Amino acid sequence: MSAALTQMGPFLMSDSLFRGEFGHVRRACRLDDDGAEYLAIQCIDVALTANDDFVYRLSDAVQMAVKNQRAGLARPMELGTVGRQYYLAGDYPEGPTLTRVLNRCETLGGGIPISEALD
Repeated sequence: MSAALTQMGPFLMSDSLFRGEFGHVRRACRLDDDGAEYLAIQCIDVALTANDDFVYRLSDAVQMAVKNQRAGLARPMELGTVGRQYYLAGDYPEGPTLTRVLNRCETLGGGIPISEALD
C-alpha cells in the first residue's frame, strides 16, 4: 500500500485508485483482520446518498450482485456506512485493469488478443 493511508471505520485505505461512477475507489485492508487480504472500497459520494431512492436502489443492486456471483467478476461483499459515508467493499482483483490492457493494445496497434480476452 502507498505511504498515504487513511482510516475509515474498520478499513485502512490507500490513495484513490480511480474515480468510479459513484465515487473514488481505494485499495484497503480490514483493521480487524490480519491484513492479508486486500479489498476494493468505493466511497460513495455523499451527494448521491442524500437521496433515499438512490440508497434503496444501490442496496437492492448490491444484494442481487451478491446472490448472482459470476466467475471472473469482482465479488461485492458489503454495503455499509461509517457516519454519513456509504461504502461498497468488494474483492480487489490483482493485475492490470481492463482499461490499462486496452490502452496497451491500442498503443501496440492491435486489438486485445483472444487468449487474453478469454483468460
